[in-house]
Amino acid sequence: MYTIPIYFSIARKPLLCFTCLVVLTVFVVSCGRNKKPVTTEIVNEPEKMDETVEKIIPKLTAYALSDSGRMDDSILLSQAGVVSFLYDEYSNNPLWSKKQQWLTQTDSLFAFISNAKLFGLFPQDYHFTHLETLRTRFANDSLEKGDRKDAALWARADILFTDALARLIKDIKLGRLSRDSITLRKDSILTNEFYSEKFRAAHSGNPLRIVMTALEPGHKGYHELKAGLILFLDSADFTAYTNITYPTKDSLNLRSAVVRRLFESGYLDSSLLYPDSLQLAMVLKKYQKGKGLTIDGKLGAQTIRELNNSDREKFISIAITMDRFKLLPEKMPEKYIWVNIPAYNLVLVTGDSVKIASRVVVGKPKTRTPVLNSAVSEMITYPQWTIPTSIIVKEILPGLRADPGYLAKKGYGLFNNEGEEIDPYTVDWSKYKKVFPTG
Repeated sequence: MYTIPIYFSIARKPLLCFTCLVVLTVFVVSCGRNKKPVTTEIVNEPEKMDETVEKIIPKLTAYALSDSGRMDDSILLSQAGVVSFLYDEYSNNPLWSKKQQWLTQTDSLFAFISNAKLFGLFPQDYHFTHLETLRTRFANDSLEKGDRKDAALWARADILFTDALARLIKDIKLGRLSRDSITLRKDSILTNEFYSEKFRAAHSGNPLRIVMTALEPGHKGYHELKAGLILFLDSADFTAYTNITYPTKDSLNLRSAVVRRLFESGYLDSSLLYPDSLQLAMVLKKYQKGKGLTIDGKLGAQTIRELNNSDREKFISIAITMDRFKLLPEKMPEKYIWVNIPAYNLVLVTGDSVKIASRVVVGKPKTRTPVLNSAVSEMITYPQWTIPTSIIVKEILPGLRADPGYLAKKGYGLFNNEGEEIDPYTVDWSKYKKVFPTG
């Protein structure tokens, strides 16, 4: 027997240790994960399909639980724990098909997912694309010689429908926004028993829309918004338009993106794909006039914001607002102040009556008014307000340097330490050069 000596240089020991650590990590992770389920399992006798699907379902759910909800490379279950619990309750029987045929409630659920936008939801969050593809594949195999005989496909479809319904229950009841400091409701977690109860109601043949509507918040504002959403969706255009990054230092990319966006909106035709500065300014003025904006032919923040404000972006804003209602308690306090930032207004509500209504000033897009909940202990009318140092440094002083009449135009006054008003035209602003970035 020959012995072959193996030598390691000291310099390579760290590399060897690292390699061993990586291999060990992969080994441990692999041991903790269930064996990947089969992707195809053909059943030639339709009467045995459900029995085979019943055997595959627990393997798929167990694998997903061991891999953070990932059932395979392209499918991630958002409610893997709930899905596993529900199938345990039903002894892993297929819930959405029987002998290679969809059940009536399956068609109802798919239709509901297709129209999820009516509830301020996004169909793609509920496996819509995968389910649509699977349904098409099964429908195309009308002679039952291919996909319809694949028990693994039926099992995957079944689990996707169950996960979709579980997530719908959660999203309609609690919303999709994370629970943070502005959350007022206390039931921020749904139990498996709650899912089971709602699942039975939705799966037993009750109209799905009624079951889901019962999960929604009862706030008047939510339902007014939802009613408006229905009208909005009737004419909404969800075309994916070019998004313009602004502000940006890359003026060429900004100009190119604006030109593409104007072309997509029909304000530029193919003969003006490369407009010069004058032509672009004329088109911008036409766009600004049509949108009720300041007509200056310039690429300002107002114009860019409107160009980015597509129907898709509007829907996202509506969906977020509907979810914010779901962060509120089922019943509001007897007396509360409600500030609607986008509407620039405030109301003081007592019971069901508005006692005070007022306009409010809100922050700019760069200095947004925060969304918050707070207890109010006292209210001061006509409070004294001093401009914060940040505003003085970033806005007031640069504005005064460019135009001594800046304060008057903004409605501000300038006072000394004794409270006496100062004429800004008499101030030597050169003393304040350190505040300014240039000259």
